[in-house]
Amino acid sequence: MCGIAGIASRTVSLDRAVVDSMCDSLDHRGPDFKRVVDLSSVVLGHTRLSIIDLSEKGSQPMASPCGNYHLTYNGEIYNFREIKQELLDKGYSFSSETDTEVVLTSFMEWGKECFKRFNGMFALAIYSKSDSKIFFARDRLGQKPLYYYLNDGYISFSSEIPSLLQDPLVNREKSIAGVSCFLALGYILAPLTQYEGIKKLEPATIMELDLNDFEIKKTRYWNYLDHFKKKDDSSFEKIKGKIFDKLSEAVRLRLIADVPVGAFLSGGIDSSSIVALIKENKVTDLHTFSAGFKYDSYNELSEAKEASTIFDTIHHECIVDIKNEKELFDYVNRYGELFADTSLVPMVEVSALASKHVKVALSGDGADELFAGYITYKANIYYKIAQLIPRFIRRLLIKILGWLPELSSKKIGTIFKLSQFLKGSLHSRERAHYSWRLIFDLEDRVRILGEENRDIIEKTDPFFTFKKYFEQASDLDFLDQCLYVDSMTWLPDDILQKLDIATMASSIEGRSPYLDVNFVEYVASIPSRYKLKGLKTKFILKDCLRRILPDSILFRKKSGFNAPVGKWMNKGEGSEFARFIELIYRKKEI
Repeated sequence: MCGIAGIASRTVSLDRAVVDSMCDSLDHRGPDFKRVVDLSSVVLGHTRLSIIDLSEKGSQPMASPCGNYHLTYNGEIYNFREIKQELLDKGYSFSSETDTEVVLTSFMEWGKECFKRFNGMFALAIYSKSDSKIFFARDRLGQKPLYYYLNDGYISFSSEIPSLLQDPLVNREKSIAGVSCFLALGYILAPLTQYEGIKKLEPATIMELDLNDFEIKKTRYWNYLDHFKKKDDSSFEKIKGKIFDKLSEAVRLRLIADVPVGAFLSGGIDSSSIVALIKENKVTDLHTFSAGFKYDSYNELSEAKEASTIFDTIHHECIVDIKNEKELFDYVNRYGELFADTSLVPMVEVSALASKHVKVALSGDGADELFAGYITYKANIYYKIAQLIPRFIRRLLIKILGWLPELSSKKIGTIFKLSQFLKGSLHSRERAHYSWRLIFDLEDRVRILGEENRDIIEKTDPFFTFKKYFEQASDLDFLDQCLYVDSMTWLPDDILQKLDIATMASSIEGRSPYLDVNFVEYVASIPSRYKLKGLKTKFILKDCLRRILPDSILFRKKSGFNAPVGKWMNKGEGSEFARFIELIYRKKEI
């Protein structure tokens, strides 16, 4: 796991020191080794977090034996040994045990087609001297990030925005569309960022840059939707067996490392299943990590401790507490870009805790998007019932709920959830699914960003992106449509963004077995009625995991990883936070 950076131009002289500074900004992603190479028309940089083959042979940027290809790569290819054997059979030789050399050799043999063979997470750039081209690529689901700035015969790219901003030629103009998307969702949908000139490469995408004319060509090498359309008509029991076998294999692959491997453990189904399967691989002295809060309704440390006892792990935990608004904003600033998922705070802290003991940590991320684990999927069922209530009554109920105080001590209050649901029920099913995660609606965003920006805000409404994916999946049943849409939006740009930034901030690698490509493709083929049965979420997964998880974990109410931000903030009129909100609404600055 690493950080990558580079620049190329046909109009200006390249400064190696720029990439050097960009790599310095990525030191947390790769503290073990840094190298910058000047290839005349291209400068490539890399910071290395050594996971497999800790020798200098794995250092990057890596050149091919012929000297034509140069690779800077961030990620892990879990099936690299199988691919390596195939290449050995073709007559290639290798000087290291790294997956990096396998990636480079694969490109030499198969060109852009090689990315279809990789089971893993990656963001990379390969410079081909003979073609005078740079090939950029990102993994299928967007586990590893890649940002770039392209303008007038010049490109600058990096794993993180703060690194990219070390390049003085990068335009820092704010993007109204990007900021509007953030205000709507709490995260920004690729390819947008908060900067007008900086883009985020989309998942499952190859971007080919011709250095002669600086034209780019983007192609997608994988279509998730295809796998929803090929349904497995096997029996329920056979499907359960396939789920278990494929998930077990995904965990086994993610235990491959030359450094200590641990796991995040909340005590819920997803993380507990990963820990249980790690133990099935006869791993001893497994370290697990949890973060909690001093507020009971948010704290899951007792559940995590119970799971640790069941699976006999060496457990570590920490209590996360924020004393003032400044501390909270410091966490946000660590992300280097606009991001409002409150779980970023405990994710940063539990990653820091894990870094004291391991270099790799497995997580349960992705299970909810694959098996319909969120309350929003149940809301689709309630939506049908809500349509039986006249619209004027629903509108009246929304107004009444707006007058009532929230008395619940739960993470998300009942009144708020009911109000959000009723608002969504006034729209189409597609718009309702989108609106249940909406923070600021369009008119709110216009008030914040200014009437003069209304046209941009309306034309770039994030719903249009959701609608595009819904339309692509229109021939699927509605639950499958939602699972597809969420995996193209919320999963890469919120969940996986958070995991990458938080783990890399503490120089550890986060691995997600549930996102194994073979597992993901198979689960898409499972009939949706097995995922959400009535109001029972993740039905088939829970039934499948009975062989390794006790009922106390399987049927524990889903909690989530939200942070008690409301309790941390002083909501008095004179507070710093109140003044901050007032400042935003008065549009004094973005």
